Amino acid sequence: MKFLVDNALSPLVASGLPFLLANLASLRRSLEEGSVVVLEDTRIRLRSLPVGGGETAAT
Repeated sequence: MKFLVDNALSPLVASGLPFLLANLASLRRSLEEGSVVVLEDTRIRLRSLPVGGGETAAT
């Protein structure tokens, strides 16, 4: 499991950590199955991967 944190040097990231930790258990299965989770001030957006559903990459 990898976490990408935008503005990692910002003190705002640290202020959002309690929100992440409080919701991590409910997001675990989706993250393990491959999802993108966006945590905002008042909501959580969850997108299953692959985004776009069923498209294949050209070789």
